[in-house]
Amino acid sequence: MRALLGARAHLPEPPPDLVVRTMRRLPPHPPALAVRRAARQRLRRRVLLAGIAVLVLGVTIPGVWHLLGGPAPELLFGNGSSGLSYLLLLLDLLARPVLHTISMVSPTVLGASILILAGSVYGWWQLVRRTPVYAPTEWSP
Repeated sequence: MRALLGARAHLPEPPPDLVVRTMRRLPPHPPALAVRRAARQRLRRRVLLAGIAVLVLGVTIPGVWHLLGGPAPELLFGNGSSGLSYLLLLLDLLARPVLHTISMVSPTVLGASILILAGSVYGWWQLVRRTPVYAPTEWSP
């Protein structure tokens, strides 16, 4: 290529270990196996996140219902002195001051605050997603 372009060509020299570095970055498994493993890992992650979401919602929804005047969910699992009923009672008692503090704020200020918080989180997430990650080649597997 340099001979075709003549002496005016200022093409940079490729690194001497380009092939070795490229081979080191490739997965050691065949592509079909790598795709199956990635799909299995995504499925595990989704199942784990769904399980966590179900647990959080299972505690949150009855707790909010109780804070708004419904029956106490901790009494469904005992008398509140031990085990799961004690944990639910603790969460209920910790959530009450937070709910009362939020309810003291006017709806306009609360709505504006939520919008500002949501916009800030979205902007932060966009910055995180678009930030390039550079790892030194020595860290490559």
